[in-house]
Amino acid sequence: QPSIYPSLSSQPSSQPSSHPSSQPSGQPSSQPSRNFIDAPAIEFTIPSNITLTMTSRRILSLVQASSVNSRNLAHFSVEVVAVLEKTIKEVVELGLDDNQRVLEVTITGHTEVESSITIDFDLVIQELCDVSGSCADRADSTTLYTDITSYLQSVESSVLTSALRDNCGTDCDAIASVSGILLGAAVVEPVTFMPSFQPSSQPS
Repeated sequence: QPSIYPSLSSQPSSQPSSHPSSQPSGQPSSQPSRNFIDAPAIEFTIPSNITLTMTSRRILSLVQASSVNSRNLAHFSVEVVAVLEKTIKEVVELGLDDNQRVLEVTITGHTEVESSITIDFDLVIQELCDVSGSCADRADSTTLYTDITSYLQSVESSVLTSALRDNCGTDCDAIASVSGILLGAAVVEPVTFMPSFQPSSQPS
């Protein structure tokens, strides 16, 4: 079976070919980054929240009578749920490296107090395990939670506000500011991937 990881060797071949191929190489000159397909990883599920401060108690078209009750989002339209999740995902991903990714952001509810709305959501981040190590070792040694917490604390309110407005346009004109993303305690567990391809029959 071919390896799912790129070669980590930095030593070039000592014997150059005396018969160069007439066909151009189809391989890129640089090493490809690792991907998450069928790769062992650890997964962080982090309950989090973010607060929107409105210019008034009127939420414009962000709050609709058409609620998404199955997700405890009374008043919130499907469109604004998607915008919020997309914005949070984009902001968090800026603080990750190539071995990490935001798998999903799922808004779970909200609390409205006067002109502020606190949005609760689950943030799921995956981190690839070491090529030569186990996921248990990675779970013990990772600093992802500390790193992403520090990064989000450094993100200014104006950056979050601009990101949300860029994604939802004039519908967000009523938002005066967006506060920082606050993370709760993380639940960390290994991820088991199924092979992405299995031949349906054996060759004859």
